[in-house]
Amino acid sequence: MQTQHEQISTDVAIATVDTDLSSTDLVRTVDKNGNSFEYKIEDLYPNEDSYRYITNQSKVFQEYLPELVTKYGGKYVVFEDGKVIDCDEDEDILLERIWETDFIKERMGIDGNGIYCHFVPARL
Repeated sequence: MQTQHEQISTDVAIATVDTDLSSTDLVRTVDKNGNSFEYKIEDLYPNEDSYRYITNQSKVFQEYLPELVTKYGGKYVVFEDGKVIDCDEDEDILLERIWETDFIKERMGIDGNGIYCHFVPARL
C-alpha cells in the first residue's frame, strides 16, 4: 500500500492529508477551523479523464520529488510528465500567471483540462 501526502487547498480547507492511491481514494482531513470531513478524490474532478490525469501526475511528481526539492523546495510548481512548467512561492500568483500561458491554452484542448499544481517541501 503506497501512501502519499497531498496538500489540498480550497476555499474551505488547507490541509495535508494522507491519500492511499491503491484504495478508493477516500481522504479524511480537517479544515482550517478544526472541523473534520472526508471526501473521495475522484469527486473533485469533472470526469474520469481528468481524474486519471491528476492521479498519474501525482505519481510522477512523487517519483521526481527528491530532484524537485533541491531546485524548487518551498515553492508551488505546475508540473506535467516530469517537467516543471512554472513555479512560485505563492500558489495564487502562480495559477494566475499560468492561466495566461500557451500551456493552459493547449491543455484546454485536451480531455480533462486538468493541471497539476503542488507544493514542493523544502526538505524530505
